Amino acid sequence: MNQETSNEPLKIVLIGDSSVGKTCLIHRFVEDSYAADQPNTIGVDFFAKKLQIEGKVHSIQIWDTAGQERFKSMIRTYFRSASAALLVFDLTKKASFDHVNAWLATIQEDIAPKAPIVIVGSKSDLVEQRAVPEKNVRSFANKLGLEYFEVSSLNSEGVQNLFRSTVQKIIEGQTDSQSPERKRSTRVGSELHLLMKDKETPKDPDGCCGF
Repeated sequence: MNQETSNEPLKIVLIGDSSVGKTCLIHRFVEDSYAADQPNTIGVDFFAKKLQIEGKVHSIQIWDTAGQERFKSMIRTYFRSASAALLVFDLTKKASFDHVNAWLATIQEDIAPKAPIVIVGSKSDLVEQRAVPEKNVRSFANKLGLEYFEVSSLNSEGVQNLFRSTVQKIIEGQTDSQSPERKRSTRVGSELHLLMKDKETPKDPDGCCGF
């Protein structure tokens, strides 16, 4: 039986500080593999995968962006054509969560208004090293009307669910009849501006498997 295939590829961009695990997350989703010693992403890297949702096969393009400050002006060009964005931080590094506000402000300047933005806490398997309580992140995400997932690239927990849910959100946005409640309110931008007051500019953390 032939499966219906989507003609338009869905583009998902991953952003966040360096060394938070973006590249490992992508490899787990695309190849179901894990390697802790991933090299730092230089600029932008590209991955592709086909995903079946409700009997239809969708082509997924995944853009892995560098987290270093010097690449920000270059990677912003990829935000404009993104169907969705995954904003990744490291659950064991509070600083990477503190920088989420700045990343949100950056991507919201360029991404399409209806494109889903999802906050992702990585390395959920490192329970004893956890530095960011789940309730704090969920409260933050709920305040901005954003979804939040916790994942582990090491044991794959939550990874497939994250990407499938994101693709489903993209599809819903494409087929929805422009209902007002599905659009992100301009109030989000106003709240975000207030939340960013007194925040420091993100610094480039070092470490493995970031990007």
